[in-house]
Amino acid sequence: MNLGRQKGTETLRLAVKRLDARLWHKLEEVWRRAEQGVHDAQRSKVGHQQGTPHCSAVEQNLVAIIPDDWKGTRFDVWNLFVFSAAAALHDLGKASDAKDDHGFISMTELRTRAKDFGLDDTEAEVIGWVVRPHNDGNFDELPERPIPIGTIDVNVRQLAAIFKLADALHTDLSRVSRQVTAMGGRRPEDNPKTLFRMRIRGWRFDEQN
Repeated sequence: MNLGRQKGTETLRLAVKRLDARLWHKLEEVWRRAEQGVHDAQRSKVGHQQGTPHCSAVEQNLVAIIPDDWKGTRFDVWNLFVFSAAAALHDLGKASDAKDDHGFISMTELRTRAKDFGLDDTEAEVIGWVVRPHNDGNFDELPERPIPIGTIDVNVRQLAAIFKLADALHTDLSRVSRQVTAMGGRRPEDNPKTLFRMRIRGWRFDEQN
């Protein structure tokens, strides 16, 4: 069904640069620190692709989800900054050996080490809320009230829902978890995240998974 809306092509970082050069420089520093400091340390417990390729793919999905004429209008420069920085930093928790949900760990790391990632405390709080539910879908913990950042108030629940979709839409073969080949008598769709991806994109596993 065509809803008359074109897929976005302008990258988030170029949109931020067009709207606020100072904020763009800050965003580029966030990505530089993520790529050089944390992406290589991210580990998947179940064997799918991690690091910069995945983070960049999530950012590209956000580019496509948000139409170009919404970048700077329906989504202010601060929303775009938060989306891009969240893509860079959302899997921080996978560099940890902790057993908590990695979205929760990512949020905690952002808040306790904001300066390490080139962020101030408010930016880290907002980005932390956006990445919090991207794995387990626990939106109930997110505040219902908007949170001020820069010149606007951010609806973190709205941004977190869009971000979770962008993360789930990275569904190429590199993201197929070893879980789907190590389930014994279970079907791949018995994995909730795999089922979510299958329903969105319509792909299926063959007999060899």
